Amino acid sequence: MGLSLGLIFWLVGHNLGLGLAVGLVFSQLDLESFPYTRLSLATSSWRGVGVLALASGLPALLLGLGLGSLAAAILGRFNLGLPAFSWSGVIGAVLGWGLGLSAVLWGGLPQAIQSRRGTNQDISLALRNTLLLVGLLAGVLAVVLVLPPVLAGQPPLTLLLPERLRVLAASLLSTVLWLSFALQYSIIRGLLTLNARGGWPLVSQPLLRRLVDQRRLRQGWGSYWFSHSQVREEFGEQTSAGQGRGKGAPNGGFSAG
Repeated sequence: MGLSLGLIFWLVGHNLGLGLAVGLVFSQLDLESFPYTRLSLATSSWRGVGVLALASGLPALLLGLGLGSLAAAILGRFNLGLPAFSWSGVIGAVLGWGLGLSAVLWGGLPQAIQSRRGTNQDISLALRNTLLLVGLLAGVLAVVLVLPPVLAGQPPLTLLLPERLRVLAASLLSTVLWLSFALQYSIIRGLLTLNARGGWPLVSQPLLRRLVDQRRLRQGWGSYWFSHSQVREEFGEQTSAGQGRGKGAPNGGFSAG
């Protein structure tokens, strides 16, 4: 997880050091420990997304403008009013967005249940919903970073130098992939592909044991297999072609050698 986030910051933001630091922090935050948050993002209808957008966007805008104005009033006498307003506004917007979103998602959205039409439906819906919410945050950030220079008669990107813009884009992209669980899902799919081609590396053993404890995997006969029947059907052919079935291992199983 940490290396994946570092790679995103390196490729998009051209800042590997910051990416590794961000990856180290966010790799310690397990979304599985907040099931209501993840399930709400994965099952929210358009109405639910509207509630989330209002609950996160309004505090982001108010806190961003409020904190930015306070910083500008304090540092304006030192001719630092414009950068103080914008960057303090960024901090306020991120805090307001995160706190507002967490307040709603902490207990889960009511009536957020949808019929399942495919094995990856939850990931696609979570990615769509998270993209909309992060896009709203990006709009608020644009207000506090671009609008003040325009009002001051300066170029719109006065404060957004290319290197800062790349880091901001990498941060927003990482938030979308991490919060929607798309990044974690992609890592698991990558490990499955490695398994089909030659077995799981030893470093993956703690991950396998953790998935067994969470009842996502089952263990037996020296193999692991998915608890969900639809997932077993999806990967059964792939794993069987890659290394064959173990003794008595059910469809969709794999060895951890």
